[in-house]
Amino acid sequence: MEEETGLSTSLVRRPTGRYALRYLSAPETLSIDANGTARSDTVCLEPQENRLRMVRSMENRATTLRRLEGAALRTLEGSYFCDAPSLDARLKIVNAGDALYGVFFGAFGSGRMEQMRHVGGDVWILACFRVLDVAPPGDWTISMNPDGYLSVGC
Repeated sequence: MEEETGLSTSLVRRPTGRYALRYLSAPETLSIDANGTARSDTVCLEPQENRLRMVRSMENRATTLRRLEGAALRTLEGSYFCDAPSLDARLKIVNAGDALYGVFFGAFGSGRMEQMRHVGGDVWILACFRVLDVAPPGDWTISMNPDGYLSVGC
């Protein structure tokens, strides 16, 4: 998870020995150098204690990624309202047996109900397939704060 924004990020080792980094959009292929740093033409991941430092020089961005582990500590089932009244947005999460599903409601109507995927701790992913005139912005990252509020980012 990117610490500064709370957005989910995945790093998967491929059979070729390279890694696939998914951050914001399509996966990027990274190679590991002799120092253990993963890099491509656009991104560099440097190990730092229990975290990774991600540097995206073409975007003038440096940020920290932390690993998410463990089972979900709380259930997310319920209805949540955005604390910005002007958005008039809601998220409803339902438990359908062994899977959670989420759907957004707001000024533009309701979205499709989609299955949520647990990524570690109290963090879940909800697919965002909405496309108007460009590619979808990426999955929604939904995390439960210690005080019981949800943070939602895309």
